[in-house]
Amino acid sequence: MDERIRAGAHEVRCEADTGIVYLVHFSPINAGEAVPLNDAISKFAEYAPPGAPVFLLVDNRNAGPIASGARKILSQSPVRKREMYISHYGASFAIRAIINLMMKALSFHLSSCT
Repeated sequence: MDERIRAGAHEVRCEADTGIVYLVHFSPINAGEAVPLNDAISKFAEYAPPGAPVFLLVDNRNAGPIASGARKILSQSPVRKREMYISHYGASFAIRAIINLMMKALSFHLSSCT
């Protein structure tokens, strides 16, 4: 059975049998939605088997612009103690560019923490 959490127009769900987490955007992302999205991802990441990485698939086909406050929040890793693999699909060029920059910033931040 899948569990789902809504944050504004967006949905995070987890397939209990696989532990894969899905994030589906249905509108622009604002800062008020970013914290609940990260919280939902963290909650579902706990469903992955111990020692296994977390797989996050992000559907950006219906996403709009990402507000600057949301970009800052979303660039902070919601899962700090787990290995996480993230795949984004369906994004416009502008959204892909922002995602790329956020992922580079996150990689830099995490590498400086070790």
